[in-house]
Amino acid sequence: MPSHEVLYIEDNAGDFHLLERFLELEPVGCHLTWAPDGDEAMKILSARVRDCVALPLFVLLDLNLRKQDGVDVLRTLRADDQFAQMPVVVFTSSRAKPDVVRSYRAGANGFLIKRMDMAETVNSMKRLVDYWDAMARDLVVV
Repeated sequence: MPSHEVLYIEDNAGDFHLLERFLELEPVGCHLTWAPDGDEAMKILSARVRDCVALPLFVLLDLNLRKQDGVDVLRTLRADDQFAQMPVVVFTSSRAKPDVVRSYRAGANGFLIKRMDMAETVNSMKRLVDYWDAMARDLVVV
């Protein structure tokens, strides 16, 4: 199974490593790259463009970041022509309807609630990877 890169913007190293471990135990065709905040994510993505390296298949974005709110990070991505079309899935523990609404209004492509259940998390990640992989293969860039 080919392994796609997913950029995970998450300030909690424990949350990042937990998802990474889940995906090592139950591979779904992706590997994670960690950005602890929006600034680091933009550095990673900009370096990819500068070096002509493929961008991640999609971005997982936590809302509750210490340095900058996740919705602000999403707005920054959407405002940059290089990343405006990159799929971004909000991945958060929040179940608050205002967070869902704010995320979609800012341009999120999906909203996924973090769960501690490995099977549910792995299943959700598999569906995301399969979906965005199919979309990427069908994409025509003009």
